[in-house]
Amino acid sequence: MNDQTIIFGGIYDKEKNKLQLIANGDTIMQGRFPPMTPTQHLNAKFKGMAVKGDCYFGSVLGDQGGSFGVVASIIQSAKSSTADKCDIFIDGTKLETLYF
Repeated sequence: MNDQTIIFGGIYDKEKNKLQLIANGDTIMQGRFPPMTPTQHLNAKFKGMAVKGDCYFGSVLGDQGGSFGVVASIIQSAKSSTADKCDIFIDGTKLETLYF
């Protein structure tokens, strides 16, 4: 990766079951979770770089309560297999984890 600053974020709309991953304010990847499937693998090109989002949403398997979730690019230290999160890779290197 060159010396660019990229701010990642995401939006998950539980009612529409729609996930959007954002780079520098622009939606670069989006998808929906199939029924009873908590994983989503998204791929895009951003400024000539291969960007990949490997997402696991445990809440997809559980209660669909709540209407809307928004995340800024926040890194949390607690890691849980039931967390709603996306690992962000650029050119094959994991650079960030977004928690929803």
